[in-house]
Order: sequence, then structure tokens, then C-alpha cells
Amino acid sequence: MKIKLSVDGKTDGKQDSNWCKGCNKYLPRVCFPRKLRGRPYCRCCRAVNSRSAKLKFSPEDRELLRMRTKFEKYLYDTYKLSRNAYDFLLIKQLGRCRMCDNYDDLVVDHDHSTGKVRGLLCSRHNTGIGQFRDNIQELQRAIDYLSETLTQGGELPTRPMCTCV
Repeated sequence: MKIKLSVDGKTDGKQDSNWCKGCNKYLPRVCFPRKLRGRPYCRCCRAVNSRSAKLKFSPEDRELLRMRTKFEKYLYDTYKLSRNAYDFLLIKQLGRCRMCDNYDDLVVDHDHSTGKVRGLLCSRHNTGIGQFRDNIQELQRAIDYLSETLTQGGELPTRPMCTCV
């Protein structure tokens, strides 16, 4: 908040007002958005600026901006993850799935019991882990099953054909 001082160094009674850069004058604090009281523009100037800002973007750009904010809202509402934290994970993993180094279709993997984000996986691996309900014992049994069946000559055991057909 700017406080204008008079010649003798005392305030001129503007403590309950803010300086608006758009109007270029002091306005009562109620003219400024409640959460943005320290901002330099009043509600009227902000509305004009936002309308003119919308006119600067093409409809395609506006749609991209809307999608970006929609994605950020989804990240926060679902995983309590900010866009910066998501971008940090993406950079840390070099934009790849943590299991297979795939670049495509990355999704957020999280622990269902705690809600803690573990990393980014391709949708195939995230779905696979989800099917095992994040249970290490079930995953180990699946690994044992695959190991047993593949060690039998590298082929799956064949079933005798039904003769009643």
C-alpha cells in the first residue's frame, strides 16, 4: 500500500485506501479484490485488463490455457500436486515412464492407501500395478507364475484338444 506523505512527514489520511495504477489515484480498499488487496489495480481496472487480455489470444490459445488450468485443477484436487511438482517429476524422470522408459501417455502413480505420489508411469504399467492393488505379495506370485511357466522349455503348456466339437 502506498501512503502519501505530506510536507511535514505525516500521512494525509490515506491509510484506508490503496493506489490504483490504472486509475492513477487513491481508492478505498473496498474497490480492490479482498484476496488481492495489495495488488496495484482496482476491480474496474482489472476487469478492463482481463477483457482486453482475452481479446489478445486466439480461440485456440484460450482453449489451451483453459485446458492447462483444468489439468492443474485435476492434479491438485486428485493428488494434491501442484503443476510445478508435476513438472519436477517429469524432468526428474526425463519425461519417461519409470518402469519402461516409454515417452507416451504418462499418468500419475500414487499409493491408494496413503495418497502419496510415487512417480509417473505409462498408463499400461499404472493399470497393471492397480490391478494388483499395490500388493507386493500378489506381484511376487505373478512373477513366480511367469517364471514357472516360462522355464518349461520356453513354451506354455498345451491343453489337449476337446474331441466333442
